[in-house]
Amino acid sequence: RLRAVLEAGCERVTTSDIDPHALPQGEIDRRVKAALKEGGDGALYGVDAAAVARAAPSVLLTQTLCGVCAPATSAVEAVLTAADVAPVVANLEPTTIDDVAESFKTVALACGVPERGEDLVAKFYAHLDRVRRAAEAASSSRPRVLLLEWLDPPFDGGHWVPEQVEAAGCEPARNAAGGRITGLSWDEVAAADADVVLVACCGFDLRRNVSDAVAHAPALAKLRAARDGRVFAVDGNRYFARPAQSLAAGAALVARCAHGPGLQLGADDIPAEGEGWCRVDVGAAAGA
Repeated sequence: RLRAVLEAGCERVTTSDIDPHALPQGEIDRRVKAALKEGGDGALYGVDAAAVARAAPSVLLTQTLCGVCAPATSAVEAVLTAADVAPVVANLEPTTIDDVAESFKTVALACGVPERGEDLVAKFYAHLDRVRRAAEAASSSRPRVLLLEWLDPPFDGGHWVPEQVEAAGCEPARNAAGGRITGLSWDEVAAADADVVLVACCGFDLRRNVSDAVAHAPALAKLRAARDGRVFAVDGNRYFARPAQSLAAGAALVARCAHGPGLQLGADDIPAEGEGWCRVDVGAAAGA
């Protein structure tokens, strides 16, 4: 998606020495930790002041939620001064589903179209409500779901992810709503004893998460969910990592993986198998 945006003529104004798409997860983790140890949050990303000046934005969106995901707010503020531009700056830091919905209004207001924010909030909550009702109709059970945001080392899903799991008619195997992601050992992953495991690594699409699930098949295959054939890879970047309206589709995805094909949702409400999610036979991959 980024390639398509750049090819359409948009200019990228941020820089990073780490290319996550060219490295295995363990190496990404090592490089990120080394950079943070050496230079703090601001060490991972740069902002091209000349590019910002050329873009001359009237609205700029930034975030302080995660120092690993985007340039630090302080770096952005310094670049705006150097570029001599003064856009409306909307800083976003949502940690829960309600915070995410509120951020829609924040962005719409910054862009001068507050009514669009209100409309998007209504559609977002309506989508989540359809997922809840479909999950309740599909099954009276509440499977325990563990969503992994990273594999080497393992991290569980935090912030709004537990609420996505709950909206899907399931129970989070680890985090409570609003909590930050936490690092785990593979023994702790096994001890969570989840009914369903989703590989939803932050920043990665379905294809990359399938590849990484297969690469970590020996560890995943030891889980009860794997023995039951209930390990799935998903497009983690689109449906879980980004605080956007697509989180509702992510909840639908959790419901489909947990409750099976009896889930009654329209095509517009749930990502298609093979596009947003798929089952991964980690047992076969481990034995290959």
